[in-house]
Formats: sequence, C-alpha cells, structure tokens
Amino acid sequence: MVNGGCGRWLQVVRLVSQDWAATIYVEPGLKRELPEHTTGLLTWNGSDCPPHEIVATLDLVITLGGDGTVLWASALLGDGPMPALVAFAMGSLGFMTPHAPVNLKACLDRVHAGGFELALRHRLSCRICRSSGVKASGLCPASSTADEEHVVINEVVLDRGVAPFLTNLECFCDDTFITVVQGDGLIVSTPSGSTAYSLAAGGSMVHPQVPGILFTPICPHSLSFRPLVFPENIELRVQVPMTSRSSVWASFDGKDRVELRAGDAVVIRVSQWPVPTVCAQNTTQDWFRSVTEGLHWNRREIQSALVPVNEYT
Repeated sequence: MVNGGCGRWLQVVRLVSQDWAATIYVEPGLKRELPEHTTGLLTWNGSDCPPHEIVATLDLVITLGGDGTVLWASALLGDGPMPALVAFAMGSLGFMTPHAPVNLKACLDRVHAGGFELALRHRLSCRICRSSGVKASGLCPASSTADEEHVVINEVVLDRGVAPFLTNLECFCDDTFITVVQGDGLIVSTPSGSTAYSLAAGGSMVHPQVPGILFTPICPHSLSFRPLVFPENIELRVQVPMTSRSSVWASFDGKDRVELRAGDAVVIRVSQWPVPTVCAQNTTQDWFRSVTEGLHWNRREIQSALVPVNEYT
C-alpha cells in the first residue's frame, strides 16, 4: 500500500485485515504517518524500495493518489513480475486511477471475490550506457559500459536542460541509424504515457492496449519531423553525439534526472513485465472516460436544429 490520506488508509487497513486475513505491507513513509495503535502492519527498512523477497510475496498493490502515485509504485517494485494494482483516484486527471474513493469498500469486495478485468499497462526498461570516451568511425562510441537501469510506465525524456542552444540526439533502431533529433529533446513513451508529456509535445493519443513505443520530438527544428510509433519488439538507442557541445539530461517518469555526456546513450526496450491494473469497467470504457472527462476530448456543443423537435409532432 502506498501514499494517500491517513483516514482513507485506516479504512483500507481495517477492511483488508478483518475481512481478508491478509498480511499487509505499507511503505515506510505511510507507516510513520499512521496512528501508533494501528497494529499488524509490516514495512521494510534500509531503502526506498522493498527487497525482492517481499515483492515476490505480493498479490495486490493498493494506491490512493493520482497518476504519479501509480508511476511511483511501479518504480518502487522494480522491473520484475508485478502484482495486480488497484488505483483509487485522489488526483486531478486520473488516466490510471479509475476507481473513486467513495466506492472503496465495494471495489475491494469485488477484487476479493474475483472475476474482475485487468488492463496490462506496458512499461519501458531503460539502460544508461556510459561512453569510454573513444571515438569510433560512424555515429557510435567505440565501447560503453552499462551504468544504471530504470523502468518507466509513462516516458523517458531527453532534453537540453539549461543549455541555451538546440541539442542533437542520434537515434538507432535495432542498431540501425534512423535520424538525428535536433531540437529541445525527445520523448520516448508507452501507450499509457501517450496522454502525458508526449501529448503536450504533439504526439497522438494511443489506446493503452496497443503494443508499441512512441517517439515524439520536443520542438524539433524541422517542418517535417512528425512523431512515430515503433513496434514493441524493437530496441531504441538514443545517444549524445561525441561532438556534442553540452550535456543532455534524461528523466524517467519525471524523476531520477541523470546527466548524459558526449558518447553516453540510453537503450530503451519494452519491459517483459507490464503492470496489471484492475479496471473499473473495462480497458476501453475506462480509457475513453478518462480522456473525455480529463482532457475534454472532442467535447463540443451539438448544433441546434433549424426547427424545434416538438414541431415535427
């Protein structure tokens, strides 16, 4: 269980502990906020992320918050098998949080009884490769070493940071050079992330069950550079040129900002472990409700009839 207000969490704790007879883990920050007399709750120590031994025992994750809480929970559990996730909406948009807190008990009773529909939200595994600093012929550094890994449910963003000039990013698909992005940066996102930063940068909205990787430039210095959608089975490499005049910054679901220097690269592929989220109705109804209510997609006044309807009768 992660994030949310203490009052709601006390309700969840009472329901799950009394009716389900389940072992309950809460993240350390929430454990400190709950009243001291709340017993039977377990947590972990030593780091922000729970150890693998705990993650492997989880059957269900419950979040109270906005979409950012879901992103944080995904990163918290790492790039591995994911338990089902029930997300209650306490944010402003709710693309990934289809359940209303007022329906908390009814929703959890339905989950406990079984027979609910799941939406598999694909994630991206991102590996940062540091350059050896040796230039090779062509566009790639001679060698590199894997430095760190991240997993995102929305997007990885590479941008020029505080540099006052455009950045250049060399892009490869399965080791085949495809283009150089010249502009403010690049967004590589999942279909779930298509309604986030990618949408603001001109990318298309994509149904979350469509398998693919979205490739959206940020303010490209070109009239013909349109966003792309790659198939899910490819591997992208976005690399800072060896001749780059400044660093590039990478962020993963809006956090963990990392500096990339000349020759460094981010290697991106679809994770084999999606996040299974419990639907309120089904994947399509939940998604169209969120884009209609959250973004007012295609909402407009209906044109009035020339003659009132009652005059025909």
